[in-house]
Amino acid sequence: RRVAADDSEKVLFVSAGIDPTKPIEKQGDRLWWGGKTFDEIANPYEEFVKIVRGYDPDCHGFQETEYTLTIDDGCGFGGPLLAVALTPEGEIDARLEI
Repeated sequence: RRVAADDSEKVLFVSAGIDPTKPIEKQGDRLWWGGKTFDEIANPYEEFVKIVRGYDPDCHGFQETEYTLTIDDGCGFGGPLLAVALTPEGEIDARLEI
């Protein structure tokens, strides 16, 4: 109910964050409010090659690392709305900003 995976099950989608030390079934509300440590993720999480979130509570804007992707660029707070198309490997194939 709180996460989604793509068909390849290599890309994990979360709202704001994740605790990489806990399995998905133990995340609870960390997925909604645990964004403070998202920038510290430096290793793959379980079998996923990329974790994608749509909200950054610290408002750092669009960011991509080897294992994470933040597509929040401040929409609703004066910034543009972002959308991305990803490959099954979690690479950005296309980006739309409106």
